[in-house]
Amino acid sequence: MKIGLLFLHKVKLKRVLRFFGKVGDKLWTAVYTMRGENIRLISVRRSRDDETEIYNG
Repeated sequence: MKIGLLFLHKVKLKRVLRFFGKVGDKLWTAVYTMRGENIRLISVRRSRDDETEIYNG
């Protein structure tokens, strides 16, 4: 069972992390960044088609 997949993506020279995971049968993406030891949540939304392809690998 896949619970989630961590995917690193650089945006404007800053490291932004995306976590893909399923809730029921829907795939969601959480976008966040690390500030020292703290997690800064940017957004949580339904995954786009390209993110779904990455998740399904």
